[in-house]
Amino acid sequence: MRFTPYACLFTLLTAGTAVRATPLSELAGNMQPGQWAKLPTQNLPQVLADGGASGHCLPFSDGAAWDPTSRRVFYIGGDHDGDSERFLSWTDNGASTWVREPHPWVLSGSVNQNHSYDYQAIDTAGGYYYYRTDRYDISAGTWSEITESGLPSFHRGHSAWEYFPGKGLVAIGDGGVWLLADGASTRRTLAERAELDYTGPINTDPVAEYNPVHDVLIFGGGDESNTLYKMGRDETFTRLGTPPIAEISCGPWGTVLTVDPVSGMYLALDKAANFYQYDVTTDTWALLTDQPQPVPHFDAYFLDSTKINNVVATPVSTYGVTLFVMWNYDESAVWLYKHAPFDGPPDGDVIPDPPQNVAVE
Repeated sequence: MRFTPYACLFTLLTAGTAVRATPLSELAGNMQPGQWAKLPTQNLPQVLADGGASGHCLPFSDGAAWDPTSRRVFYIGGDHDGDSERFLSWTDNGASTWVREPHPWVLSGSVNQNHSYDYQAIDTAGGYYYYRTDRYDISAGTWSEITESGLPSFHRGHSAWEYFPGKGLVAIGDGGVWLLADGASTRRTLAERAELDYTGPINTDPVAEYNPVHDVLIFGGGDESNTLYKMGRDETFTRLGTPPIAEISCGPWGTVLTVDPVSGMYLALDKAANFYQYDVTTDTWALLTDQPQPVPHFDAYFLDSTKINNVVATPVSTYGVTLFVMWNYDESAVWLYKHAPFDGPPDGDVIPDPPQNVAVE
C-alpha cells in the first residue's frame, strides 16, 4: 500500500505530529525520472578526509544505509594505512550536517585496511544498523556485539553482509551462506559453496543487496568475478545470467551496486562511469543511455578512470530516490538520482509536507 504526500500529511496532523519539508524531500519531490541533482550538505569533505593512501574513507566499499524512522544516513569506512574506521551519519533536517559519531572500536593506525567492504546492513523495522556482527540501536545510540551467534569470523574483505527483513542477518563468504535469524542465538547454514556451483573468488570483496520491492537478495561477485546469485524468502538459490560488467565487487575495480526503492531495478555504476539497470524478475541488464542527465555529472568524481574507489550509495525509500556520496576533496558532494515515478513511500516510511518550488541543479 502506498500513500500520496497529502495522505501522509493528513495522517501526521491527526496524530498530532507536524513534520516540516526538508531540502532532501523538496529536491527529490521536484526531480523527474532519469534525473540527477546535487543535494547541498555541510561538513562532508571534513568527515570523509582520511590520512591514508587515498585520502578519504570510502575505498573498498559500495554502500551506506538509510533509516526512514530517524531519517538518517549511516556509513562506516576507512582508508589504506589511514585512521581507524570512522562512523559517520547525516540527518535529513534543516542543518544537513555530516558528523563523525563515536564508535566502539579502537583500531591503531598500523591496521592497514580499515575498509567496510559490503559489511553494512539495516533492519528498519527493528531499528538496528549492522556492521558485520556489531549492531547499533539507532534510537538508543548504543552498540552491542552478536558474536555469540557463531557467525563466521571472516578475514577482512572476505565476506558480504545483508539484512533480509523478517528473516535475519545473512552472511556470505567463501564457504557459503549463513543466516542468523531474528531472535536466534546461533547461525544456520543456508547453502554451501559446492551447492551453489560457484566458480569465482567469492572470498574477496563480494557484494550482497536486498531488494525490498521484489523481496529477494542478490549476492556474489568478488575480485575478477561477476557471478551472481538470487536468494528468495523461501531460501532457494538461483544462479543469474552473466552481467555486462566484468567485475561485480565492492573493490576499486568493481562497481557500486544498489537498488531503486520504487521500481525494484538494481542500479550499477562501474569503474568507467557506465550506469546500468538490472531487472531481477527477467534477469536482464540494460545500459542507461537515454537518461535526461546521464553520467557527465560523475566525471569530476572519477579521479582515476580505471577505478571506482570514491563512491557509495543507498536507496532512500522515503522519497523514492538513490543517494550517492562522492569524494572529490573540497568538491565532495551528495547526489540524488531518481529512476522511476514516485507515488509515495512504502508502509512504515513517513514523508514531510508536499514540496514547494525548488530548482533542481
